[in-house]
Amino acid sequence: MARTRADLIKRADKWIKEGLSELTGRDYTPFLTVRDVPSLGRRQRATSWTVGRLHHLLSNGESDYFYLSDFDPDIMDIREQYPLLPYTETLSIATKLGVKHPYMHGELHIMTTDFLLTSKSEGLIPVAIKLSKELEKRRTIEKIDIERSYWKKRGLELKIVTEHELNTLKADAIKFIHKYRSTKGLNLCPTLIINIQRQLEKRHSNPFQSAAKLADQVDDDLHLIDGTSLAVIRHLIASTKWLIDMDNGIDTTKPLVFRG
Repeated sequence: MARTRADLIKRADKWIKEGLSELTGRDYTPFLTVRDVPSLGRRQRATSWTVGRLHHLLSNGESDYFYLSDFDPDIMDIREQYPLLPYTETLSIATKLGVKHPYMHGELHIMTTDFLLTSKSEGLIPVAIKLSKELEKRRTIEKIDIERSYWKKRGLELKIVTEHELNTLKADAIKFIHKYRSTKGLNLCPTLIINIQRQLEKRHSNPFQSAAKLADQVDDDLHLIDGTSLAVIRHLIASTKWLIDMDNGIDTTKPLVFRG
């Protein structure tokens, strides 16, 4: 059930009083969740490798950006649906810019930034995910201007990301392997996993053999249930034991492309 204005104002006051905006990592909780607002495309909740907590993603673009960020070794923390508080500040910014502050159903809307990343090389990076067609609308630009001004006062530059900056093929590849980072999802004993890995590596020298064919051969040789070795392949890629070029996605009907 969507939250009412009173719920969100109460939540905002709690964030300010308890300093929740300063929390990071596992301690952080997004200000908005999949239950709070309607989403464009699919809503999704996913547990990150980077932080190890459940993240709330409200659109296809947010989902793709999350997975790409979660696979990026430069990213140390991912905070989604980060509130721009105190809301009196965004109201003041809107007044100075001469634009209307966001409201929903005639009531004050607490503004949020889609992601606040912590990068090893760049520090804090606020990110807004937008469809390119939305950037053609004056109202969208007005709201971005409020958001940009909020972060500028904190010495940060708001990064705008559209579908044109998102490598959806790579994002889909990361989703394909994501739950296999740990061996727990394999339900296999460590000795068998090592044996499967050795057999896979013994056979993957054939540059024309698809990943699925490679996995099927090992399954047959070791008398395993179909799909077992393919799951191990996904683990080897997710854990970066195998360094695969994923810019063009992962197609198991084709050979894997190794980097380096």
